[in-house]
Order: sequence, then C-alpha cells, then structure tokens
Amino acid sequence: MEIERKFLVNDKINEIDLSQYEKEEISQYYLFRCPELRVRKCGEKFYVTYKGPGDYQRIEEETDVSPIFYEKFKQYASGQVIYKTRYKIPLANSLVAEVDFYHSYLEGLRIVEVEFKNIKQAKTFKDFPNFFGKEVTDNPKFKNKHLSKVKRIPKYN
Repeated sequence: MEIERKFLVNDKINEIDLSQYEKEEISQYYLFRCPELRVRKCGEKFYVTYKGPGDYQRIEEETDVSPIFYEKFKQYASGQVIYKTRYKIPLANSLVAEVDFYHSYLEGLRIVEVEFKNIKQAKTFKDFPNFFGKEVTDNPKFKNKHLSKVKRIPKYN
C-alpha cells in the first residue's frame, strides 16, 4: 500500500546543496493509464509498477524486469517517456522528501512527494520544509500518468 502526499516545489529549493543527497536518474513510461501500469528505469534497476486508484492511499505492486523488457515495450508506451532526476532529502520522523526535477518537455517542473506509514501520519503532516509549495496530491494534472500525455507543464488552478 502506498500512502503519499505530493507538492509543487518552490524556488527555495535553489538554496539547498543537493549534491549532499542521494540522487537517481529516472525514466518511465505508461503502458496503460487505467489500470495504471508503469515501466520505469531507475539507475540500473528496471521494473513494472501497477498502481490502483486513489490519491492519498492506493495499492502499488512492483515487479523487476530486464533492460530488454524496458526497451522493447517502450514502443507501446501510451504517451511520452518522462525523464526526471530525483533527490532524497531526509525529513523529521524518518520521512523522506523525494524531490523530482523533470526534464525534456517538462523542463522546469519540480514536484516533491513524501510517503507515510499510515493515513493518520499523512493527514497530520504539517512540518513542511520551506521549499514545499502548493499541495497537488489530489490534482490529477500533476499525476505522472497525466504528465506523460501533455505537451507542456500544466498550470496549477
């Protein structure tokens, strides 16, 4: 079960020395949006992820796949490949802010996600670092499956 909240990232992120944090290069595409079936390369790991419906809480199941699978099925992608760099910034209470800097046609978009152990922890989380912007957890425009089919960064409204 995945329990997370998602926020836009403001310019305060530029004041942080990100080189001190773990970094991953990610590329991903979607074979299906409903049900959501994503194929991802994260560093040297490749996997397929099924995600159930929902915003704060949803089922998530991952299965490792080969690099050949990743490349072969890319031709069947529903939408564009998403490229992003992810930094993992530790927070209080053993939480981690996963800050994604998007590239290519989404250059300039920055989103941070925080995963929680339970719904109560997610709903009571209020100790936001100063680089957290507007919350977009329940805004479908900022879900990766939607971002894979747009031509530019969506506007928040």
